[in-house]
Amino acid sequence: MQQSFRSLLTGLALIGVVSTPALAQTVTTVALLNGADVPTRSVLTGAVGAAQFTIDLGKSEVSYDIMLFDLATRLTGAHIHIGGPGLVGPIVFDLRPASQSGDVNSKGTLTRADVKLSADLGIRTAEDALKSLVLAGTYLDVHTERNGDGEIRGQIFPTDMPTTGPLRAILSQLLSRRW
Repeated sequence: MQQSFRSLLTGLALIGVVSTPALAQTVTTVALLNGADVPTRSVLTGAVGAAQFTIDLGKSEVSYDIMLFDLATRLTGAHIHIGGPGLVGPIVFDLRPASQSGDVNSKGTLTRADVKLSADLGIRTAEDALKSLVLAGTYLDVHTERNGDGEIRGQIFPTDMPTTGPLRAILSQLLSRRW
């Protein structure tokens, strides 16, 4: 009986491993941005924002859609940094948004060539940068003329974090695959 149960579990696990990678080619992450999340000092601002990132593991690309609202002064930069909440880390992706104020929508696609490596923090390859982006090890920081160190910021999180299923397969791919 116990052997049959083990065989059944092994069979189900193999089905999950074999069938989920096809489903697990993309991961969606999001960030909500505000001035209170700027760690060096909270920024008193009416500006807020939201961002969505779609990480395509098959192509090693990151597509982004960033919506910023009520920027009082012109946008001077937007970057994805390595670092957790309350920490200041190096830039891993420069999003190169247009210099505008008010409401801004910026869309684009990043590739391996856009990764800024930071070997001292463990970001030695594009794959390392993607792992950090998928596993909530990054944040989005938006800079303006008034607040050059950052006007609004938000941690980037996956939209769901199950321990089994497609995301589990993605994590396995990230840990074992080199693009």
